Amino acid sequence: MNNKVYEGYKNECDLLLNETEEKLLYKISTNKKILILESSDTVFTDKGNLNKVYKIRVGDKIRIYPKDQLAENLYQIAVETEPEIFGKVEEHSIFWKEIIMELRYRFGSEVLYNKLHEKGLRIKKATLDTYGGEKSLRKFPMFNNDLRAIFKLHYQDKPESEINTILKPILKSKTTYNSTMIVLGRGLKQELRLFLMKEEIGEILQKRDFNEKTLQYFIDEFMPVHIVTRKEVFHDNIEILEEETLQLIEL
Repeated sequence: MNNKVYEGYKNECDLLLNETEEKLLYKISTNKKILILESSDTVFTDKGNLNKVYKIRVGDKIRIYPKDQLAENLYQIAVETEPEIFGKVEEHSIFWKEIIMELRYRFGSEVLYNKLHEKGLRIKKATLDTYGGEKSLRKFPMFNNDLRAIFKLHYQDKPESEINTILKPILKSKTTYNSTMIVLGRGLKQELRLFLMKEEIGEILQKRDFNEKTLQYFIDEFMPVHIVTRKEVFHDNIEILEEETLQLIEL
């Protein structure tokens, strides 16, 4: 994508990230498994077109975008494209993780949760326990309030104005990371659509060394066709889904 298109997508995604409306979740049963999907998510039809989850009907044949398998590649593309910007993003990501690990060591898991909750933490303890761990893939906390609560506890002797000054560039990095991942995700979706419909390889996938054979293998392995057998509303709040740590999640 050229810079103009990138910035257009990024500005749009920044606005989406600032929205606080709850999202409807659907439980989609298929001939292969059970999927939990957001109403506004997109899936592929078996022919390669994109369709919103809320439009899915029983009997539809769909392919699910393999977000988990491509997440690492997405971030690497961003780092290679803008190393100066994402070097700072990585630095800030490491910084807050070091802080949460230090707080966990100082207070213990249970006391830490209670103290952070008093500072405005929104998530539940199960999610907090995943923050900062070695196996955690999360670059930043789920909510800005979570990050603010962590810094308030760490810098509890500092005035709020000073904490805000420390937080400002880190929150900017958080938005940059999330926005860019959405942008690249949209780009990859379009390139997967191009291949499914015309068997052509796009620029982003070429940079990831995908040729026709390897991409077809990837699609067969991670994007098999599902036949929808049932669709029902699962929950009206995506945060609840993450808190309950369900095993069957496809986004």
